[in-house]
Formats: sequence, structure tokens, C-alpha cells
Amino acid sequence: MGGALHGPVGSPGSGDLDTAYGRHFTLDRPGCQVHCWLAGQDGAPLVTLSHAALVDHTLFVHQLPALTERYRVLTWDIRGHGRSRPLTGPFSVPDAAADLAAVLDELQAERAVMLGHSMGSYVGRK
Repeated sequence: MGGALHGPVGSPGSGDLDTAYGRHFTLDRPGCQVHCWLAGQDGAPLVTLSHAALVDHTLFVHQLPALTERYRVLTWDIRGHGRSRPLTGPFSVPDAAADLAAVLDELQAERAVMLGHSMGSYVGRK
């Protein structure tokens, strides 16, 4: 289900740190490379933020400061959006949901709260 992870998430200094979105890492998936950012404290409950169609992870910039005070927050560019391009082949919500599941597997997340806007809510529900 997974893929090749670039920029290990658990080690200090790994990945590029973006002060607004956290540590950047990528995961190679069939048809595209998925770009993700992880912010907040290690060990805190995990919240995933999945954006709507035709936008990217930056949709949640105003929610991150409040969320990262208490939670570990994953934002990501759903396949075919933002940095998770180009996409080879058609887009499907089940493929995007499989991408998110693979990212959560790589993070060794036992549970996560799924939050999404529009299309992102469908991805989280799958």
C-alpha cells in the first residue's frame, strides 16, 4: 500500500521545514509523488486536513496556528493538485484515499481525525 518515503518524518532536521506548514516530505505513489507537511508536537493526536478540488494544502493556512497548539497536523496536496503533480492517468477519490492511507501508514499513525473541505471530505470518508 505504501511507497517510497522521501525526507523521513521522525528524525530531527529531516525534510524541508516550512514555518507555516511544518516539515515537508513526499511519498512515491502509483501515478504521482504525493507532497505532505507535518506540523505540531510529536505524540499529539493527529489531524489530517484534505483540501477541495482545484486548490492545495495552503487552503488551511489560517487554521494551522490554532490546531498545532494541541495537535499534530498533516496537510497534503491531493494527487493532481499543488505540488502533487503531474498526475499520470485519471484522478479518482479512491486513489486519493489510498494515498492518504499510505501516508498514514508511513507515519505509523494508529488513528487520525479526518477533516476535509468539499472534495477533501470525500477523501477522508473513504
